[in-house]
Parts: sequence; C-alpha cells; structure tokens
Amino acid sequence: MGKKVYKMTEDQVATVLNKKKEVAIADMPAPGLKLSNEGSTKKTRYKITEDQLKRIFNELGKKAIDEMDNYNYPMGSDTPDAPWNQNDDNVKQGESVSGDYVGVFTAQGEFLLKNKQTNELLYSLTDVWYDIYAELEDYLDIPQEEEEDEDGKYMTAVSDWKDYITNDELLEALASYINDKAKRSQDLKITDTIDSWENGEHEFLLVKPETIEAIGSKPVVEKAKGLLGLN
Repeated sequence: MGKKVYKMTEDQVATVLNKKKEVAIADMPAPGLKLSNEGSTKKTRYKITEDQLKRIFNELGKKAIDEMDNYNYPMGSDTPDAPWNQNDDNVKQGESVSGDYVGVFTAQGEFLLKNKQTNELLYSLTDVWYDIYAELEDYLDIPQEEEEDEDGKYMTAVSDWKDYITNDELLEALASYINDKAKRSQDLKITDTIDSWENGEHEFLLVKPETIEAIGSKPVVEKAKGLLGLN
C-alpha cells in the first residue's frame, strides 16, 4: 500500500506550525516539502506525506511540553497561592463526626439541621452561643501559621482565623458537634418551647409550627416551612 499524501495550503501549514510565514511563489519550498503548483495566480500548496505530518505534530507536542515547568503546569501559573501549592500542614483539620444529624441550610448566621432518622428540624444561631467559633473549634479547619520561641518553631492558629470561617463551615461543624455529643450521650441542650429558648440556656430549638416564629431570618423560615410541609 502506498503512502498517504495530504494537500495543504500555506495557511493550513502555518496554522499547524503556529507560525505565520510569507512564502512567495518563487521561493524554494521547505525541506522535505514539494510545491504542488506554479504561477503567481494560485495559492501555494504543499504535498505532505503522512510520515511528515506525524513528525510535525510530534514536534508540536514536544514544544508544548517545553513550555511547561517541571511540575507540568503552564509557565507563570506555579505561584504560592495556586491551589496545588496549598499545604495541608498549614491547616489544622477539624474532626468530622457523622451521625443522624446533617446540616441542611444556613443564612445570616442562622442554621437548620435535620435528624435523618426522625426528620426533626433543629434551629440555632450564632447569638445563642457565647463564642460559637470557640465552641466548634474542634470541628473546624483552622488555618495555621508558624511562630518561634526559645523552644523552637511551632504552628499555631492565625490570629484572625475566625474571619476565614464561612456559615457553611459552621453548619457542618454544628452537625459534627451535635453528632459527637449524641454518641457520647451528652446533653444536647435542645428545647421545644419558645419561652425556654428565649431564656438563652439552650443551643438548639426544635422547629415545629408552634416554634417557627422564633426564627429570625426569612430565608431560614421559608426553608423550615418547606421541610415541614407548611408552605
């Protein structure tokens, strides 16, 4: 079987090589390439064998690799804040505790959690906690920084770590917190009446048609109503 021959215009070849060339009709063809026409009224065409075309693409592949750094990232993208350069050692991983409770919604510093077994809804908000970040610290991923004293270097939480924690992260931490307490058979500090909730001695309010009015955030109210089938 004979070799395959491809006819390509000059523009097509230039596109493949990623380099625009001005070739006059009188110019000599590139090494290994043969002009397929003559005369100034026609576009320059090359006849290229399949092997030559493969070599062109092989060279292009090598060029692309050469433009990458040693880690195979595009040149200029290997910066300290790139995702692949983030060091897990700079974050203290919080404990994730699975169980019956999962976070389902959060808005404006208010949170809804659901018991998967009973479908009961629990409500909480940052204001009922003396310091919700401190209470949930064991369940949060906290950014660390290196410090040094007379004993040497050590890692500690960055001074403004609370500013990096999102409501979604707090919601997940609340689920781990309550699952952990449930597994340890500890008091969950849940109330099902508005009066006791307003006393500020509980961390969670059982959401029912009678208590839903205690929720302050409208988006949380609407979500709770939907989950309770009250819409």
